Amino acid sequence: MTLWNPPLCIVDAHCDTLWAAPRQSRTLTEQSTKGHLDLPRMVHGGVQLQFFALFSDPDHGRTGFTAEALGMIQRFYEAAEASEGVLQPLLWREDLSMTVPGRVLGLLSLEGGEPLCGRVDLLRIFFRLGVRAVGLTWNYRNELADGQLDGVSGGGLTPKGRAIVAEMERLGMIID
Repeated sequence: MTLWNPPLCIVDAHCDTLWAAPRQSRTLTEQSTKGHLDLPRMVHGGVQLQFFALFSDPDHGRTGFTAEALGMIQRFYEAAEASEGVLQPLLWREDLSMTVPGRVLGLLSLEGGEPLCGRVDLLRIFFRLGVRAVGLTWNYRNELADGQLDGVSGGGLTPKGRAIVAEMERLGMIID
């Protein structure tokens, strides 16, 4: 009897490296002893799919969330280009067929919906830029929903949050 032995594919569903690396004076593509991960360590560890959080740090302030998320997206694409094919953006389900040892597929994910400002048009723009997942809240309430540190308010999703979720479903995005 032959046992089915599928190829191993390691998926890491969260890292804050796009946010943290500049604060640690490092890049995603260079090996470093700072931070939790970098591209050389991902390849060495066999990671083939990495979710990259676009973290909505409360320090960004109301007007800075969108700008900071856009900066993190730019850092991701600069790293992908510098990696000479080792880091590939994951944009479509079919791209999963590109998982091979030595290559990392990167999936961009908003960690907190603050950069969307409650606007469906901004969700569509982020989608065009390669964002494929959104965690609606981080710890605190925003235009989309209550956060886990807000206590029990019974609020759940706001009307803007319901509109964002409906558009995410239409686009085929991951709702976190």
